Amino acid sequence: MDIDNFSDEKTILLDVRGYLQAHKKPINGSYNIPLPYIKRNFCKLEGKPVCIIGSDMLDVTISARFLKSKGVKVAGYYIEDNKYSKQVTCRDRREIHGIH
Repeated sequence: MDIDNFSDEKTILLDVRGYLQAHKKPINGSYNIPLPYIKRNFCKLEGKPVCIIGSDMLDVTISARFLKSKGVKVAGYYIEDNKYSKQVTCRDRREIHGIH
């Protein structure tokens, strides 16, 4: 997904990175719920589809599986890679990791 040009008003950009990471490199229009807090705050998504933003594939996979088990539609994901200071866009591997 191209986060810089994301304009779908029906889909929520859900940032599951920690508060510190999300504060240092904010993504405009995203809603930050760190992964450890997702179980008690997922109801704030109001049943809308989400695009998950994470710092690695593990965060995205765990978030997606939990949200899907609660009936939330996961439209896609985006990885903000701080280790190499570049953005990695992931689109083709969605079905492999259970994000349909």
